[in-house]
Amino acid sequence: MLGNRAARGGGIAANRTGGAASHCTVVRNTASETGCGVYAAGGTSSRRPTFTSCIIRANVANDWAVDSAVDPRFVHCNLNPDPGGVNTVTDDPRLIFQWRLRADSPCIDAGTAADHDDLDGEPAWDHPSYEPAGGTTRDIGADEFVDADADRMADAWESEHFGSAANRDGTGDGDGDGLADADEYHWGTHPGATDTDGDRMRDGDEVLADTDPAHEDSFLGFVSVTATSSAVQLVWRGGTRVAQYLEARSALLGQEGGWVRLSTYLPPTPITNVYTGDLGSTPHRYYRIAIGE
Repeated sequence: MLGNRAARGGGIAANRTGGAASHCTVVRNTASETGCGVYAAGGTSSRRPTFTSCIIRANVANDWAVDSAVDPRFVHCNLNPDPGGVNTVTDDPRLIFQWRLRADSPCIDAGTAADHDDLDGEPAWDHPSYEPAGGTTRDIGADEFVDADADRMADAWESEHFGSAANRDGTGDGDGDGLADADEYHWGTHPGATDTDGDRMRDGDEVLADTDPAHEDSFLGFVSVTATSSAVQLVWRGGTRVAQYLEARSALLGQEGGWVRLSTYLPPTPITNVYTGDLGSTPHRYYRIAIGE
């Protein structure tokens, strides 16, 4: 359930007649009134809306809302805050591509049994690194993370991009963007594109800069430069967990001493930063943002 809109229950709306949802991933939905992810109005105790092994996260506002004297049941779901469900997982589900599970997702082997396969047509798979919750090997959500060769990449994703899950081991970097194949999966980037989101930064450089290589509005770079005869204002965007250094020089070639550091921004840094400084007697000046630990 991705990118839907409604007055109540942008992803799923359950009314007083009951209803059930199992192994759904409900993300990035919105509602004009309440319950951007899920809205539930339970009926009698014998006909309560029930959500089993569902991920209900990252919706526009509130992930779930309840309007009922009899609360719906949430069983082995991933959502936050916990509505008082059974075996609720409140940690970040660590999704990529909005719905696939990362290799380190807390939803792996934390769901309940199901009588259907996942969206890739894969049955339940017991991940050897996880202890099944409640004796089950099914994951929470619509995706079952299957990684038979233990290379931190989902087999279905490998088959889609490389023809077979056995063709790569996760260590190669076929597109030369600074990210190994397993890291391409981890960050949700394309293993055959150096700049997945088209923001003019290589995927690997974005990871170093703590920006998101899969979203074009997340990058390290200037967004505006405003200059007068004596002063300049610089506005740039970047990450929050890497030190940023504003540097300048009056000429790209031949300047003794090279780049001069004007200001230091230590993490956590704002996503958008502003610097205002005097130009002095320098007729031209070049600026850049450097990063460090």
